[in-house]
Amino acid sequence: DHRQQHQVLAVVHALQLHQSGQAHGDHQSAEHAHEHILHPHSPLLVVQTDGDAKQGEHQKHRRHGHHQGTQSQPAAHRNGGGSQGGKKIHAVVVGHLGGPQQLKGCHGADGRHQRCQPNGVQEKQNYKKSVQMVFQDPYGSLNPRMKVQDLIGEPLLIHTNMSAGERLKKVHELLGTVGLSPSHGERYPHEFSGGQRQRIGIARALTVQPKLIIADEPVSALDVSIQAQVLNLLQQLQKDFNLTYLFISHDLSVVEMISDRIGVMYLGTIVETAPKKELYANPRHPYTRALLSAVPIPDPEVKKERITLKGDLPSPSNPPSGCLFHTRCPHCTEKCKTQVPTPVEIAPGHIVKCHYPKLTE
Repeated sequence: DHRQQHQVLAVVHALQLHQSGQAHGDHQSAEHAHEHILHPHSPLLVVQTDGDAKQGEHQKHRRHGHHQGTQSQPAAHRNGGGSQGGKKIHAVVVGHLGGPQQLKGCHGADGRHQRCQPNGVQEKQNYKKSVQMVFQDPYGSLNPRMKVQDLIGEPLLIHTNMSAGERLKKVHELLGTVGLSPSHGERYPHEFSGGQRQRIGIARALTVQPKLIIADEPVSALDVSIQAQVLNLLQQLQKDFNLTYLFISHDLSVVEMISDRIGVMYLGTIVETAPKKELYANPRHPYTRALLSAVPIPDPEVKKERITLKGDLPSPSNPPSGCLFHTRCPHCTEKCKTQVPTPVEIAPGHIVKCHYPKLTE
């Protein structure tokens, strides 16, 4: 049954800059793209931001996530793309870890509107309780002066009224859940391997039963064999705890393993989103095709045509006019240089932001 499947829905959440539309003289096109860049399902997460003192004008960023099936289904929304694609700032803003913009509001994973820039301590705690994060660097995210049991138990101290004994019991349960022993709670972070530290970070994120976990490249700092273990753990925990993931990664082989739906970001903008099989079999945006061509195939007899992009990545603070990818696109025309492309649904759930998506057929 489709509704009962534990799907991993990987969606790139767009960082569509409002000022880009103004710079192009096409305010309506930029705003229109916000509404239609993803397939029109109910949003899982919508974030709005206000104000930029440096620009001196109202700016608005929106990130849309959507899901298939019911709200009770677990999902992993995958945020991907190359360097400076906007993935990291996305996690920072959604996780309420700071950023240049003031968050105005969002729709949470339960579909209800709430302020992402909470007023008061209690409201802030409620938001952070529902949104937890697993960081890229498993060692840098752990306090080296605290024992593991104290690190994992700290969210319980902040968000619950559990006694010390109850917190310790919960910590031991979580350590077992992520494949560690309760005795490991007496150790310090430097006494563990990279994979074990990431398991500790995952256990800490699970302590307050969040609705959304932001996984910021959680396996990029690990060995390949350990990556598979951590990814398998994340998939199992998703089923056990009914979790939603915002999975950020640049490794498309990892994405292929963990995702059901994928989106790609370029220069802070989502350029293509589609179901996993559809995206890998029929990529339409030139940037997506270039990314997929760089994924190695573990077969020495299979030859793969590599697409090499020319030029350098433009500055996100001074994006090019028209299509943001036109400076590196092999199909660029004058229209691409002056007009912002409108997202087009070329197949059910497969949306491309390109003037000429059929040129890549």
